[in-house]
Amino acid sequence: MPLPDLESLACVDALSRTLSFHTAAKSRFLSPAAFSKRVQQVEEVLGAKLFARTTRRVELTPAGVALLPRLRRLLIDAESLGEVRADRSPAVELMIGTRHELGMSWLLPARRALAKQFPQLTLHVRFGTTDDLERALLSLRVDAIVTSRPPSTTRLDFYPLAREDYVFVASTKLLARTPFASARDAAAHVLIDTDDTLPLFSYLRAAGLPLRFARILNLGTIEAIRCAVRDGEGVAVLPRYFVRDDLDRGRLIRLLPRTRLGHDFFRLIFHADDLHRPLIEEVGTRLATMPLC
Repeated sequence: MPLPDLESLACVDALSRTLSFHTAAKSRFLSPAAFSKRVQQVEEVLGAKLFARTTRRVELTPAGVALLPRLRRLLIDAESLGEVRADRSPAVELMIGTRHELGMSWLLPARRALAKQFPQLTLHVRFGTTDDLERALLSLRVDAIVTSRPPSTTRLDFYPLAREDYVFVASTKLLARTPFASARDAAAHVLIDTDDTLPLFSYLRAAGLPLRFARILNLGTIEAIRCAVRDGEGVAVLPRYFVRDDLDRGRLIRLLPRTRLGHDFFRLIFHADDLHRPLIEEVGTRLATMPLC
């Protein structure tokens, strides 16, 4: 099958951004007729309509929406060919997604260190929920994600980064009012967690203790949970790295310290067939040496 030429693909990209044949043709320095012909040629080669045209408007079809991430990545890679020199590595841009707390406490500081080790690499960061980030990865809107959830499909692969340990904690002010010395004391306390889809309490449930709480309060993020626990609103299971300073300073106390909680692993997840896989794995190797903070 013949392949579309890069200029025609650039025309498709321009039209997808402007949804105006006149404006897009002008941006590519082509007449409207020549521009329209190039877009039509791409559609004929692919065997699919990419745009729905009426007398008043232009819209992307589902096929056009599905094509765009791959098309734009191809154009970026093609443009980078001009940067290849015998004496230097080509510039590369990677977008890595993660949840907000981990990004702020670990990935952003690591990004600055990685910039020194990989001067040719520009590392972008995107925040979101795990579900949103995986959808972005599968649709090629991000290149990799950092999460403790295993890949959901064989289309994705991962590089192991760091073990994630958990602790069961409460504030000193709460324990002064309502002690928590044994499993029976759970009935007098509120458990604060994320939500039903990814409960942090599951890491404590694995220990098999018969814990029954007065009620459960869901706050969505581990930062919100930590704030509420520090304010004495309840008890919670939280990542050890995330509350290390609170434990060291005595703001939070470990509950049931002899109980062994479950653990997980952070993973750098990416497409198994990604052309930048060697670089992504090298970035993963460096990230794995940087302690969680």
